[in-house]
Amino acid sequence: MQSGASAEGIKVIDLTSALSGPYCSMILGDMGAEVVKVEEPTSGDMNRTNGPFIGGEGSYFLYANRNKRSLTLNLREERAREILLKLVRDADVFVENFRPESSTGSRSTMRP
Repeated sequence: MQSGASAEGIKVIDLTSALSGPYCSMILGDMGAEVVKVEEPTSGDMNRTNGPFIGGEGSYFLYANRNKRSLTLNLREERAREILLKLVRDADVFVENFRPESSTGSRSTMRP
């Protein structure tokens, strides 16, 4: 992180996958934000398994998730949702790109 970066001091919680969401939070991380990516425990981000590969990881995953810390949470479990809610309450930005009808989407599982 560069000293004096424009997003320095901003905390971002990232529940995204595919293209637009990871790219959005990547740019925030590049600008100095503290980004925490939350992934599903068994498979993680879908781009982990898409080639070409670098050291066993999908190259797009490595590109789009630079400057991020990561953790896994099974959002079907109550304790994991409690942890995520605490992270979100302490954050400045929450980024997600679930389908609106998704049973694991934030609109159905994140209401405080």
